[in-house]
Amino acid sequence: MEMIGAQTSETRIIGIHGMGGIGKTTIAKVIYNQLSSNFKDCCFLANIRETSERNGIECLQKQLIFDILRERTDINNVDDGIGIIKDRLSNKRILLLLDDVEKENHIDALVGKHDWFGIGSKIIVTTRNKDILYVPKVDHSYELSGMDDDRSLQLFSKHAFRRDSPLDKYIDQSNRAIRIADGLPLALEAIGSLLSRTEKEKWDIKLKELENVPPKDVQSKLEISCDALDYRQKHIFLKIACNFTGYEKDIVVNLWDESTYFPKEAMDVLENMSLIKINDDNKVWMHDQLRDLGREIVRRESNGKIEKQSTVWDPKQGSDFMRRSKGKNEVEALRVKVDDQQQYRFTDLLKNVIILDLSWTDVTDDWKGWSHLKRLPDKVVEDLVRLTDLYLRGCPLNRLPDTIENLKRLITLDISETDVKELPDSIGKLQNLKVMKMEQCDVERIPDAFWRLEKLEEIEGIKKNPGHPFHLKIGDCIHKNQSLRILRLWGADLYELPRLPESLIILQLGSLYMDKYPDLSNLTTLKELDLTFDCSDWSSCGHVEDPLPRWIGNLRKLENLALCFEWWQPNLPTGLSVPDHLKAFRPPMLPSSLSSLHLDHCHIHKDCVEWAYQIGRNHRLSRL
Repeated sequence: MEMIGAQTSETRIIGIHGMGGIGKTTIAKVIYNQLSSNFKDCCFLANIRETSERNGIECLQKQLIFDILRERTDINNVDDGIGIIKDRLSNKRILLLLDDVEKENHIDALVGKHDWFGIGSKIIVTTRNKDILYVPKVDHSYELSGMDDDRSLQLFSKHAFRRDSPLDKYIDQSNRAIRIADGLPLALEAIGSLLSRTEKEKWDIKLKELENVPPKDVQSKLEISCDALDYRQKHIFLKIACNFTGYEKDIVVNLWDESTYFPKEAMDVLENMSLIKINDDNKVWMHDQLRDLGREIVRRESNGKIEKQSTVWDPKQGSDFMRRSKGKNEVEALRVKVDDQQQYRFTDLLKNVIILDLSWTDVTDDWKGWSHLKRLPDKVVEDLVRLTDLYLRGCPLNRLPDTIENLKRLITLDISETDVKELPDSIGKLQNLKVMKMEQCDVERIPDAFWRLEKLEEIEGIKKNPGHPFHLKIGDCIHKNQSLRILRLWGADLYELPRLPESLIILQLGSLYMDKYPDLSNLTTLKELDLTFDCSDWSSCGHVEDPLPRWIGNLRKLENLALCFEWWQPNLPTGLSVPDHLKAFRPPMLPSSLSSLHLDHCHIHKDCVEWAYQIGRNHRLSRL
């Protein structure tokens, strides 16, 4: 913390370097989280090496600008992005974490110099390549070394024995294991988890196998854990490594047939083996060492031939495959970066494709590769009959073709950060659709048929332009959908709310133009509720009469509650009591007249710094 100057008003750029798996990201996130409460504007750009290869550094520039300004910006090239960052963020005091930076030009494109941001900004960079930190713009660098024997033994024991120290009769084997791991946290977790699933009498055999691997060959040590998986589990591990790190767990599970691959059980095994982790936001995370290992296994098994791979994760290789490959192929998941200047053989190559990712591709409605879908009849739609996941994030599309109805097996559709303004009526025929993502996308018209889709589990929509109002109506028939678990609609003006399905677990809505709380008393399975009331037109809005909805106490499974009033405040009484089953509560601003506040067993939301400050200066508050 001293190195980053936490107690100073100076702008600082620091770097943390070390080998893969040593814990750079973990340490950086600890520092980031400790500092975040002191900054209004924060941004964490993860997996820069991977993201820049897949989508270009411009994508990361866009993400940085959006996270700070909450605005979507068109960036034509890296230099254009640099100009916008310098111009728009120079007066912003920010906290920025750049994780897994591979090249110096990544820093040049995202940070540049100290004066790109406001005075007092703090920037943290993690990298395997220490050479990129030896430049004037980086104030300090720190090399992260391996864990000492005591901490190594503790971490190993947590995964091998589910306790902080080894059982007495396994002390010798445990010491052998930590010598093999050589202080590397990732290896300690993987080896501990591997041995925990190995019969104790076979530990010596497994340790001998690990000891035969060269000390610095981390991937070979990790591969021994992969070899312990059955073929179903290994298949899912390889698919996640190639394409699905960062995806929500439920989406990943739905990719495989339950009766053939037992994906839920396989995911549990992978997590218990420390090959994946499920983050707090329910997204699948895999360490980049394990991701690289999985991809190397796929290359090796296909003898380096793309057409023999089940997954093509590199967009450039995907484009090359689309241009040159002929005849049969085994590709089921394809990520492509294409443009109008090339000819692509969609009709011949998509027979087996289940997942098609065109994110950040220069696809427009008149692009030849997409026009087949627009026109139908033909071979392209026939070739896409197996398609379950279609990702169009960041494409400059302004409409979806009516023929999308022919993708009968489609489960996931992502049109985030596109220019699509309305969904075609034919989308209501996608009877297997479970996930619809429309983040940073101003979709103003959603047909009633969409709300009737019975298998929908998750709907996410976030308005792209905060200053551009648009009205959205949720179909009255939505209450019939008993599969819907997550409904997030941010920025779409809602003047009325129909009865919602009892199956909902997460509900986040804003902006609500209502003068009273909507009746959500039937949502008894709800765990997270976030409502934002936004009423700039005083003539059309009154005041919410109650400080909390009267039905809130009936939602016994509710854990997180957030209420926000953008333009006005509810008429809060002098006493306020919060249900004790809440785990987190982000309340509205409190009145100066408040004299009693009851928050038994309730954790205040981390964003409520101003709210806590009000409590401290409220002289009338006599009971808390």
